[in-house]
Amino acid sequence: MSARDLRRLRLGQLQSFNMTGHFLRHRDFELWVEPGTSLSFERDSTFRFTTR
Repeated sequence: MSARDLRRLRLGQLQSFNMTGHFLRHRDFELWVEPGTSLSFERDSTFRFTTR
């Protein structure tokens, strides 16, 4: 997906301010801050942003 498609769908990742290259991800029903580049990491660290 392109960056434009991700913005349109309100999808994004949350990168740590203190640890460059570390992102918030979900794993085993918990949230973790970890580095990673694998496909499963990309899926687990992409969130949909809503306005509720």
